[in-house]
Amino acid sequence: MIYIANPLYDVVFKGLMQDLESAKLLISAILEMEVLELEFKPHEYLSEVDLFSIYRVDFKAKIKIEENSHLIVLIELQKIKFYNQNFRFRRYIGNQYANKDNMNGNVPIPIITIYLLGHHLQVHENIPIIRVKRQYLVHGTQEILKDKEPFIEGITHDAIVIQIPAIKKKKGKKTDLEKILSIFDVAMMRFIEFDEKDFPVSHYSLLKRLLKISQDTETRKLMDIEDDFLDELRIREESYEELQIRLIEEKKRTDEEKKRADEEKKRADEEKKRADEKNIMLMNEKQRIRNMIETLRNKEFSDKDIEEMLNININNYF
Repeated sequence: MIYIANPLYDVVFKGLMQDLESAKLLISAILEMEVLELEFKPHEYLSEVDLFSIYRVDFKAKIKIEENSHLIVLIELQKIKFYNQNFRFRRYIGNQYANKDNMNGNVPIPIITIYLLGHHLQVHENIPIIRVKRQYLVHGTQEILKDKEPFIEGITHDAIVIQIPAIKKKKGKKTDLEKILSIFDVAMMRFIEFDEKDFPVSHYSLLKRLLKISQDTETRKLMDIEDDFLDELRIREESYEELQIRLIEEKKRTDEEKKRADEEKKRADEEKKRADEKNIMLMNEKQRIRNMIETLRNKEFSDKDIEEMLNININNYF
């Protein structure tokens, strides 16, 4: 048994990924493709809202496709502790597409995104690793095209979504990748007791790196700072969620009141319509009787005779 630093902490994760050999080993395992070369790329400034909540690291990588074939790709890796609105991720990936530095000559470099989530998804919450892979399909026949098109590769991307909580909760035998990703602990324990026998031998160097990081005094201090900040952030997140709940409830009440008002207006409109129709009928009837009176008068009937014949009071119609 050994004690390793928890890479869910940003300072630990940064220390792990700054070691290129460790980064290549971990990313190769996640991609299920050998990373031949890896180069750090600068990423955008994180706001205070994202700081210690979302950690991003970008690489330019050469990955092995076949024995004598490789592909240059951009790898965007995001480690997220808490649930966040996905517009932040959309905005960031949009910036990556718009970045002119992410070109190989005049051809956009393909992007692969990796999301390490410290929270559950809303639908597939029990699936540890989800791979989103694109396919080229011929319309009509649904034939799958194997050759990649640079234009399409430059405007679309594959993604890998890893739910860290689901790895720990998974029952039954874990895959090698799931065992490797077990180094992340969502309980935010600073140091994790780890049994090397549960870890793939080929990736022992990751444990050694995390063991070394756990013994660094400066890292421990930064973990203290991160804990303090996260405590404050949790309070903010809880306050935000409470506000969202209140807003949703207020909107629900407003919608219900509007619905009732609309229904009352509908009933009033229907009653008015019926009243208008009744008035029109009465006016038409009154005009019909007027016409009859005029016709009888033209035939030289007296008003008294007309009133007796029609059983009416002529004064009510003129």
